[in-house]
Amino acid sequence: HVASTGPWSWLGKRHDLLDEIHRSIETTMREVSSPQTEEALLAYLETLKAPPPKRSNPLPTEHEAGRQVFESLGCVDCHSPPYYTDGGLYDAGITDEQGNKRFNPPSLLGVSQRIGLLHDGRAKSLRSLLVDHQHMITEPLDNQTLEALLLFLESI
Repeated sequence: HVASTGPWSWLGKRHDLLDEIHRSIETTMREVSSPQTEEALLAYLETLKAPPPKRSNPLPTEHEAGRQVFESLGCVDCHSPPYYTDGGLYDAGITDEQGNKRFNPPSLLGVSQRIGLLHDGRAKSLRSLLVDHQHMITEPLDNQTLEALLLFLESI
């Protein structure tokens, strides 16, 4: 999964996972990297699968209702199946501390297992992302629509 969801980094600047591993070790971790370490990390990352969804067996009608909401809201434009991501950069309606407004969308596979959402973790749950931060939502969702979307996101 991780090896299939490039480009890597929030700004979508890394199109080669080995390059991103090297950059992460040298810049983020402030360590001296080696080709052996980078190859070992790449091999490990290639074995990783997405976390399992929170809801593994929703009723087909509930799943379909949520999928339709996901599509009608345009979520699928940036988070397209099968990995629920995309290689592009999109204005996510937020600005980071460096003034960046366009970000590469992360994969939504296993998104219900994440603790912090958005590039800086400011949304603490899927509900918070959609209600408090209204991520890419122009009008508040009614409860039925919100619950359908949450069920869908918790099942992928």
